Amino acid sequence: QEITFEINYNIFFHESQKFHKGHFYNFQNWYVTVLPYLDGMNYKYPLHKFIEPYLEYSDYSINLKIPEIFDIAASGDIGMSLEDGSKIFECTANGINNFSWFAFNSLSKHKKEISINGKEFDVIVFIKESKAGYVERYFEATEKYMQSLSEYVVYPFGSITIVDLPNVSNLESKSYSNLISLKSDLISPIRTQKIEYKLAALIAEQYFGNIVISNNMEESWLSKGLSAFVGEKLVSEHYGKLFSYFNIADYYPIYGLHFMSYAGIPMIYTIGEHVIPEGARYIDSYYKNLAFADLSIPTYKLPSYDAYKVSSIVKPLIALLTLERFVGGKKFNENLSNYFHRNLFQYPTRKDFLEIMGKDCSLGNKKFYNELFNSSKIFDYGISYIDEREDNKYDIMVERIGSGITPIKLSVNRELDTLQIIWDGKEKFKIFTINSNSVIISAEIDAESKNLLDLNFANNSYVVEEQYWGSVSYATRVFFWFQNALMLIGGKG
Repeated sequence: QEITFEINYNIFFHESQKFHKGHFYNFQNWYVTVLPYLDGMNYKYPLHKFIEPYLEYSDYSINLKIPEIFDIAASGDIGMSLEDGSKIFECTANGINNFSWFAFNSLSKHKKEISINGKEFDVIVFIKESKAGYVERYFEATEKYMQSLSEYVVYPFGSITIVDLPNVSNLESKSYSNLISLKSDLISPIRTQKIEYKLAALIAEQYFGNIVISNNMEESWLSKGLSAFVGEKLVSEHYGKLFSYFNIADYYPIYGLHFMSYAGIPMIYTIGEHVIPEGARYIDSYYKNLAFADLSIPTYKLPSYDAYKVSSIVKPLIALLTLERFVGGKKFNENLSNYFHRNLFQYPTRKDFLEIMGKDCSLGNKKFYNELFNSSKIFDYGISYIDEREDNKYDIMVERIGSGITPIKLSVNRELDTLQIIWDGKEKFKIFTINSNSVIISAEIDAESKNLLDLNFANNSYVVEEQYWGSVSYATRVFFWFQNALMLIGGKG
């Protein structure tokens, strides 16, 4: 069934949207829309201030007449002509679920044609002249990411447009159909990968949120979380591991090591580099917002933007990374590709996703996947003690501290080798008795760090005879000299 709407109305630009002598306006959800009609019912929801509406795939033909001083960026192909001091923009876009656009008079336009698997299309970047140094980074990253994503499907549209948002605006980085808005820092060295990381997730959402549409009002994690996961992989593939650096306004905490701090602010910093593990950008947000980590709660019922972010991006990203480690990278990628192709220009649900991702998995693992994506259960395992008894026997007690259950591996480190014991993780506690002629030095739960949702990695290991004072003494001296050096540098202004 086909429905056609023709709409005519005027829009007035507000002076309040003026930024440093430049104007910038964003138009989204600005016209009458069609509710999806699926399985014999209409899906209707009230408009939400930070959740995208659930809309049908549609074809758009739009004429915009605006003052001559303005340019636009929009979801689709654009033609422009002049008429009596105005610009007439003719925009067409087919097979998308929403049409959004920006109007501005202080951004410069940059365009590059790229080729992916023999198909030519344009990458267009609108950005302030003061940040023109980022243009090549946008072009390079977009081409790399879309080359990798072509394994799912070659981008079906003729162009993609990126708008670098004004830093003083309150607009969020966002992925619309054929259109991306991104807020970059005034100073963003490439080693921080901040631009590349944001862009990766937004480009991934072009595929997992706009070409495959999920019901964001109910299950926004299915597009946002999947896109964040794919974005993490794209950055790792093309830019390598991310390292943290000393920064006066930012730092990377190493969890499980807590030195001096006041009100959560570290008083001792280290100067150097630490590899930031996958998902670590969001792990602190996950720890602080466990109440919103239940993905079975409909998105529109979440009370705030922070809750929305944790439920839609943070928890699903960490859960997907955990799922990948349990399934294995090759199998996970096969299932993810099958999910995408089966739902191309369709409306999948969490049931469709879990059914495909859980294919050929054991019942125990399927239960674990269900708890990851359909419950508020938390995961935490620890080792309570290692007790040496007579006759070369050792008792190792492990605990399931959280409510979630996952198969887990216990590694027992002896003088000459390591024993691996698989535990289904169901009991609240379990004592493993081991006969060993070789001295047991330590034990560790989940040594491979498969379960990234573990609430406390510090209790995952136990050493029989702790000999750490030498290391702590040395580290304390190093931190002391670093701290004093920083104070001297700061004192000099």
